[in-house]
Amino acid sequence: MVNGRPIMGEIVIYQNANMRGAHRHIFIEEPDLRHPEDATFNDAVSSFVVLRGVWKLYRDANYNNAYDGEFGPGVYERTDNYGRTITMHMMENLVLAFMRERTIMA
Repeated sequence: MVNGRPIMGEIVIYQNANMRGAHRHIFIEEPDLRHPEDATFNDAVSSFVVLRGVWKLYRDANYNNAYDGEFGPGVYERTDNYGRTITMHMMENLVLAFMRERTIMA
């Protein structure tokens, strides 16, 4: 059996609020959403769902200008629901970087 790289986390980003519109699954660090194959999400993430891991979000490519906080498993219907943390439509080159696996205690 051949194994691929381990999945350290999973986040789904959506172009519109309330998990609507185009979406992308991300399993590993993503240093720049302006990917040559699909730049749809550059400056266009409006909601997201963290399925696994704890993620740190950045305003600029290559892990520059981090937003406040870390985001663990859960549904985030609108990015602007988090006060000064993230403002909808103000995300310049938003980048997602996997921080670490964390067990969420219920």
